[in-house]
Amino acid sequence: MKGSSRHALSCRRSEGVVSIIFLNLSLETDRSTYSARVAFTMKLKPGFREEYIKRHDEIWPALKDLLRESGIRDYSIFLDEATDTLFAFQRVTGDAGSQDLGQREIVKKWWEHMSDIMETNPDHSPVTHPLKEIFFLP
Repeated sequence: MKGSSRHALSCRRSEGVVSIIFLNLSLETDRSTYSARVAFTMKLKPGFREEYIKRHDEIWPALKDLLRESGIRDYSIFLDEATDTLFAFQRVTGDAGSQDLGQREIVKKWWEHMSDIMETNPDHSPVTHPLKEIFFLP
């Protein structure tokens, strides 16, 4: 899978099953250097699913480079279409995840670029809710 920039999976909603879209922004296969797994939720505004996917299909190369240089790997975003909740997961080797890069100009521009389709804070950063890991099967 190395070298792929995105995979999408869309499942139908049926009894007890929630549709999920999966975006994988960066794939690396060496898992031995990961020091943390980070997960958080964000909220997509209703009706912007396709636009969100399109923008991530066209993610800026410099932003991808910054994420990788910052030690962020296996960054995936899932969408619960029933609630428009985005679930993000990433493995990090540094001290911080993607949401800690807000002082970087390209991140500020990306946040502004995405602010019309997501719930955001006054500085255009996405409203995020960190998640606590309660189970892990290595």
